[in-house]
Amino acid sequence: MDTHIPNARKIMNRHVRTAKPDWTLEEVTDYLNKHRISSAPVVEPSAGKQARFVGFISQGDCLEYLVNEVFYGRPSAPQTVRTMMKRHPVCV
Repeated sequence: MDTHIPNARKIMNRHVRTAKPDWTLEEVTDYLNKHRISSAPVVEPSAGKQARFVGFISQGDCLEYLVNEVFYGRPSAPQTVRTMMKRHPVCV
């Protein structure tokens, strides 16, 4: 029986697709579909510095807001990744 448990380095994706906080609901869903991914880290560019991780956006997050827009109409301002993303995701 193999009791070896793989570590994160062996199973992680090194070519990560990231989303930007100012993208609209339509832009982020198109992006996720285009790249055939179900979620993406959200990074904020920083002048002269490495981009800063600010959250995580998933298809589920997008679907929740899309359903609300369809059901309730558009009572509030259009949603962006920043308003839909999870701000404190559990990650490795």
